[in-house]
Amino acid sequence: MLACLVLAISLATVSASEWSYPEAGAWPGACVDGLRQSPIDLDSSMEATVHADIKYRNYFNGVFNKHLKGKLINNGHTVVWSPSMDPAKLHGGKSWKYKCPSIRDGPFGGEKWSHAYFLWQLHFHWGQVGESDKGSEHTVDGKAYPLEMHMVHVEDRFIEADGTVDIAAAAEDPHGLAVLGIFFWVDPKKTQNQMPLEKIDNAAWKFHHQKRAMKEETDEEITEEKRAELEDNDHELNMRSLHHGLNKLHKESKLQKKRAVEGGEAMVKLNVGAFLRKATSNGKDKTMSTYFTYKGSLTTPACNEVVTWVVFARALPVAQVQINSFASLYPNNYREARAPTMDHAVQHLIHNQLGNH
Repeated sequence: MLACLVLAISLATVSASEWSYPEAGAWPGACVDGLRQSPIDLDSSMEATVHADIKYRNYFNGVFNKHLKGKLINNGHTVVWSPSMDPAKLHGGKSWKYKCPSIRDGPFGGEKWSHAYFLWQLHFHWGQVGESDKGSEHTVDGKAYPLEMHMVHVEDRFIEADGTVDIAAAAEDPHGLAVLGIFFWVDPKKTQNQMPLEKIDNAAWKFHHQKRAMKEETDEEITEEKRAELEDNDHELNMRSLHHGLNKLHKESKLQKKRAVEGGEAMVKLNVGAFLRKATSNGKDKTMSTYFTYKGSLTTPACNEVVTWVVFARALPVAQVQINSFASLYPNNYREARAPTMDHAVQHLIHNQLGNH
């Protein structure tokens, strides 16, 4: 299973033993001479004028977010969360078309139809313990964030009837993959004793379910303040849940009396839609949320140029201790950003705040 996941996260036929961080010019394939390599540096001064909302399915249940239980696995290069018990398949199994979260429209839409992409997994890139100015793969105006999450989606043409993902085929098609990138920044106001979810599990999820069980409320009945409160609660729940899972990975490595280079898994619940609501929410100054999109590549060997990237401009707040829980596994698992070229066709687009979906 672990070998399968290593292959999955590299999304190529390159063995995990054949590459490592930093890149240092040693990675194979298109990594060396590709024309649309990722990640890139993004220019915040680029004007966002085109309104291009991404359409989401099965990420939300009205004003609330759907929570999914999945596996958190350390594969030695990153930490992967899969919303399926079998990382080779999508959430929902044979019913993936109706149950698995998916995206379309926005930069994925054409004149007559839109590519449809289904959520396969999340993974993360980070820097070192105690640092807050490096770790993300994409940068903005040359500056990095301490953590970046990639939400990997596979086009429906490469998904079999039982939900099995044909990742080899998707990694060879120019429209095979779509990845949503979300930055995280260290909020110094957050306390450093952020309690992992294992300590508040029952109370936290009971609180969440009580909110889901509230009377039906229309979008108009929820004020901006109430919406912000719901977003903050679900985001905090996500980060503490991840913190709990990472603690389990650390504990397993201690039991094995070795450094947490790879191995170990934990069951973790996430409200995947909460990340998107937070990233697309209006700022305090009521400015509309935006995202960068471009044609790029995988950021691991063999760096196939098959990804439609969406990187949200708004970063999400976390505590330094939550960043440290990633970086304590191993440091600096990110590829350096490069300058964008005309081939990347970078756009800066406006996205509506996600409301009653």
